[in-house]
Amino acid sequence: GIYSGDISVSGLLSFGNIRASDAFSLAASSVASPIYWWEIFLFAAVGAAGGMLGAVFNKGVNLLASVRPRWVVFRVLEVALVSLLTSASLFALVFSSDSCTSNGLWTCRDSSNWGEWCSGPHDLNTCMGPVSSCANATAWMCHGGRSSGRSCRDSDCEPLGGTCIPLSLPQRNKGVQMLCPEGQYHELATLLWGHHEDSIVRILTQAWPSSPFSTASLLQAAGLTLLLMILTFG
Repeated sequence: GIYSGDISVSGLLSFGNIRASDAFSLAASSVASPIYWWEIFLFAAVGAAGGMLGAVFNKGVNLLASVRPRWVVFRVLEVALVSLLTSASLFALVFSSDSCTSNGLWTCRDSSNWGEWCSGPHDLNTCMGPVSSCANATAWMCHGGRSSGRSCRDSDCEPLGGTCIPLSLPQRNKGVQMLCPEGQYHELATLLWGHHEDSIVRILTQAWPSSPFSTASLLQAAGLTLLLMILTFG
């Protein structure tokens, strides 16, 4: 059936709710793509990788502990230097990166690529279909019918008796605009200074072509964060 293998619809795995109106909400896992049972193995792989990184972290902390200064004055200076280094490295990474991404304020409607990001009402090339248009909405969800609760992008909503309704994400979910033009957010600034819980949800639920963060941005943010954590806790 249309829900075959999708465990997000039945509530077995969910990442919270995104409010579409005062009386209606949508499971975040259904905004861009459903979660299928076989993806549990991918989550397990992510957990295993996290465990290995945890081992690297513990090893680094133990190595630095043996060379930490003992005198109080030197320890105070160390704290000041680590604080300055942390701030300087974060700003340097963000300012040296050009990783601006559309915040998804405009998406396609009435098209074969429902919900794909577009650049505004004058964008006549991104949305495909004779009656398609670029509308001011973060995502589109099916309400009613046999596909109710699913993304319009992934279901035959209207042929199955449903209605596609626009969604608008909370402002904080749109990322940190720093250094980027209106309608875009800076990937690294969002990962490092934004709401981490929201970033995790988006990483696990938003699929290509609306991936919220590039692989390069994720690796840069993860690498710097790991090094700074080892330096700080060690």
